[in-house]
Amino acid sequence: MRNLYTSTFGHETRFAACLGALWLTLVVAVPARAQLTQLVHDAIAQKGKPTTTHKPAPTTTHKPAPTTTNKPAPTTTHKPAPAPAPTTKPVEPKKGRPTLKAPTKPAPKPNPDLRGGIYDRPYIYRTEKKGFGFAIGGYTEMLGRYSVIDGVSDGFHFEARRLNLFIYSKLAHFMRLTAEVELAHGTKVTLQTALLDILILPYINVRAGIFLVPIGRFNLSHDAPRYDIIDRPLVATKLIPSTYADVGVGIFGAFRLTSGFTFSYEIYVHNGLGPGVVGGSAEGTRLVEGRTENLFALNPNGSPAISGRLGFRFPFGVELGLSGYTGIYNAYTVKGFTVDGKRRLSIVAFDFIVVWRALTVRGEAAYALISVPESLRELYATRQFGAYVDVSWTFWAGKLWFTKLSKFNIIARGDWIDLNIGKHKTTGQDIGDENLRITVGVAWRPVSQTSIRLAYQQNWLFDAIKNRGRSSAVQLGVATYF
Repeated sequence: MRNLYTSTFGHETRFAACLGALWLTLVVAVPARAQLTQLVHDAIAQKGKPTTTHKPAPTTTHKPAPTTTNKPAPTTTHKPAPAPAPTTKPVEPKKGRPTLKAPTKPAPKPNPDLRGGIYDRPYIYRTEKKGFGFAIGGYTEMLGRYSVIDGVSDGFHFEARRLNLFIYSKLAHFMRLTAEVELAHGTKVTLQTALLDILILPYINVRAGIFLVPIGRFNLSHDAPRYDIIDRPLVATKLIPSTYADVGVGIFGAFRLTSGFTFSYEIYVHNGLGPGVVGGSAEGTRLVEGRTENLFALNPNGSPAISGRLGFRFPFGVELGLSGYTGIYNAYTVKGFTVDGKRRLSIVAFDFIVVWRALTVRGEAAYALISVPESLRELYATRQFGAYVDVSWTFWAGKLWFTKLSKFNIIARGDWIDLNIGKHKTTGQDIGDENLRITVGVAWRPVSQTSIRLAYQQNWLFDAIKNRGRSSAVQLGVATYF
């Protein structure tokens, strides 16, 4: 009987131990595994965070009491899976879900080129976009004009004013070449630019060849399609001899000082204006007569001139420029012999552009000092001054007929130059040689590269003894890049 009882009791104990192990597996292990699986999914769902948090709690509760006899064999099934090893590598985000914020990009390098200058032209952008290193482009300008001078009209006539051709070549990633040839009035051919740039760093680069002399902004950015007024400013044609190009060498560059503020510079040594400044015109001192027609000729006096410009660009749509020029203009030596004293010409100019919404205001002023022999100072000016301000307001922009984006601008400009600041010695009266001009009009831009403009112009002219003349004109013109 005792053996039967012991045998029966031993079987019941083993059966109870098996039931207990099964109960622990169902009650503890399975839920713990489900909880662990949920934690793993939650960790994957947290984008960019390491899976080191939400570790499953150790399953230490409901541990079965140890048995000393007939210990059940350990079960390998339904065993809780071990927790994944901690890692600091972020989980890759799934497609379509928000990702971590990209790191802040470094500020772009400052562009050493002038906005509106020789490299800020549409044909270069089209070429570089297609991956080519060579481009040919240009612009043309033509107009019709009806004018009246002192009450007498010379009728209506058409004028093909100019055709300019550009050539650009990117010789290497650090070297580029550009040239510009102008055909003016259908007969006069002028080489305006033929230069080589060696790009070292944004803040220092080398330029050599025939380049535009940096006196004022207009001489550097004078393309007709950029403006909605047909005639060029008086200060940029009568005082500053635009378009003024010369042969020399120099450096240029730009610095980004703070966010949105850029400082640029360019400085050159070149041949300079020649003896025609004084004596080249019967009207008096004319700087435009000092330009050298043959740019491949030698310097007439062997004394190079120096010119330069400083540019300041602000983040709120304002650009300022300060430029200067100084040099000897007369031929004071002949075959090594000194025949005259050195006559110096100096120019200082200030320019600005303000862009605010649909309104653009720009202007330029220049002051010149010319050394003239004492005996000629009443006939030839020693001081000159000129300035202009123009305003352009876009009053309508949108789709019009066959155009995707047309713009209509109202334009106005005021010009003033005094080419002989001083007084007559005999009478004490002010010397004249002045010109005041007012221009108003409207311009249509069917595309940004083309300007079709209609303008009315009124001029008041004063000769050396203050005799006043008057002229007016109506102009209809078109200018476009190609």
